[in-house]
Amino acid sequence: MKIRSIALFTGAAVIGLVATASAVSLAFLPDSVQVSRSAVVNASPEQVFAQLNSTAGFHRMNPFLDAYTDVKITRSGPEQGVGAVYAWDGGGSQGSQTIVRVEPNKRIEMQLDLGVQGRPLQTFVIEPAADGSKVSWIMDAKFGFNPIGRIIGQTLDGNLGPIYQQGLAKLNTSLSSASNATPLAINN
Repeated sequence: MKIRSIALFTGAAVIGLVATASAVSLAFLPDSVQVSRSAVVNASPEQVFAQLNSTAGFHRMNPFLDAYTDVKITRSGPEQGVGAVYAWDGGGSQGSQTIVRVEPNKRIEMQLDLGVQGRPLQTFVIEPAADGSKVSWIMDAKFGFNPIGRIIGQTLDGNLGPIYQQGLAKLNTSLSSASNATPLAINN
């Protein structure tokens, strides 16, 4: 009987701690997060837009493929522009991104579908720069009332930021392979 009382007390304490952590995260942690990195690449806005607006072009600069060689990529819909889909399965992840909005030579928005991990919006903003184009890679995630999402959201900048920097470096390399590239300047 004493063991049963201890087990009930322990279970109640664990439930209480989880409820308290959830309440604290809902009360004090933001319900959204933005991860953003920018770089100046040695290419015109038109060249940058052409590569990022294409599933094949995104594939050439996708930094996530460097860490996972067992990922199966599927492209569907049009090859470029609104409706182009880039999906993956492997490396412990499954999801897709669909181009949902474009402003030629300025902006590309992609809706990510990460299943239970959410549906963040990924945006590439392209601006003319003295040495080519400034490209910003931005991810906006909303967590609503999900306390776990809010907690994990606090780690996304540190986890995704370096990967975005790597992707922007790969973008510069792929765009400048035909021309002589200048060093890449990355801004946090």
